[in-house]
Amino acid sequence: MREVLSVILEANFKKNVDLGWRIQIECLETPWKHGSAYRGRWRVFCVSPDGADTQILVLRKNIEPKIILSLHGVAAFLVDMDVMVAVIPMVEGQKVEVTKDLKAITVIDDG
Repeated sequence: MREVLSVILEANFKKNVDLGWRIQIECLETPWKHGSAYRGRWRVFCVSPDGADTQILVLRKNIEPKIILSLHGVAAFLVDMDVMVAVIPMVEGQKVEVTKDLKAITVIDDG
């Protein structure tokens, strides 16, 4: 059975982050070195301040989850959200949560 999550587009994602929602990044595939870069797979969620609501970041065109394919891409996404410290899970199944003001950084390791 597929888990049903509410979805959010990037423009609304940033608005939520500005309102105190946490950014959750999940590593779907442990990264590997490819030339001078690291490739992998990550997906991103927006978690309400009380933790009651989790929204998955989706692409506008087809409502498929946005998958980020490089460490650089994850770091760039965080900068776009005005988070100036890159907090990136590096092991498949690991998740991190961070707030824009960096007052809360949590590592979630379900593995």
